[in-house]
Amino acid sequence: MAQVTGSDEILEKFGLKKTNVRRTVLNTFLGASYALSQPAIEEALDHIENRVTIYRVIKDLETAGIIHRVVHLNGTVLYALCSDCSVHEHHHDEHIHFTCRYCDRIFCLDHFTMPAIRHPEGFSIETIYLNATGICKECSQKTA
Repeated sequence: MAQVTGSDEILEKFGLKKTNVRRTVLNTFLGASYALSQPAIEEALDHIENRVTIYRVIKDLETAGIIHRVVHLNGTVLYALCSDCSVHEHHHDEHIHFTCRYCDRIFCLDHFTMPAIRHPEGFSIETIYLNATGICKECSQKTA
């Protein structure tokens, strides 16, 4: 399958209508290298759309598997582009999330594999959050 990179291609692949607000929100994710909160998305859109519309678009993108939820260590919910499912066939969002202790941005570390989790009989794991903290590349260069 050809690699999917544009917002229209991604929306089409996942069966979502190509509206201007969906394109704009998705392009915001495509242009970010870290997880975004809804207020950050609203600010990036210069508040041209109302909060409810943006919330619905985020939920649509999450339900479709284009973005995934990231829970910050402080409990704030952010969202990040599923880099491997928006361009490939398989959805996989269980990976390490790295929080920079200087800039507080969260990055998806997709290239690390999650360890197998053994759980007690009768338990069913639905979601795993694995968080790491440290200093991101950009902040490391600033502090060097």
